[in-house]
Amino acid sequence: MKIFKRIMLVFFSIVLLIVLALAVFFRTAPQIGGKPTGERLERMNQAPNYSDGKFENTIETKMEMTWATIRKSMGHYLFADKTNKNPRELILVKPF
Repeated sequence: MKIFKRIMLVFFSIVLLIVLALAVFFRTAPQIGGKPTGERLERMNQAPNYSDGKFENTIETKMEMTWATIRKSMGHYLFADKTNKNPRELILVKPF
């Protein structure tokens, strides 16, 4: 019984350390969050759907999900035709 308690103590200690490390990382990492400045802020201000410091959806977007909607979405995800799932042209990616 003592070994089980020690194993559980070590396990939960490791989990706690991992959670704390992730929390510190997400709070301090510059690539997560932060305020836009310079050229990036200028581009954001020129976007037609950016106002009052945030982006607005250009089409109505409902956030509520009923069980019927979830079932329908999962059915579509699992069983829909998957022949047209690749982009027609190369998608350019800019590094950070």
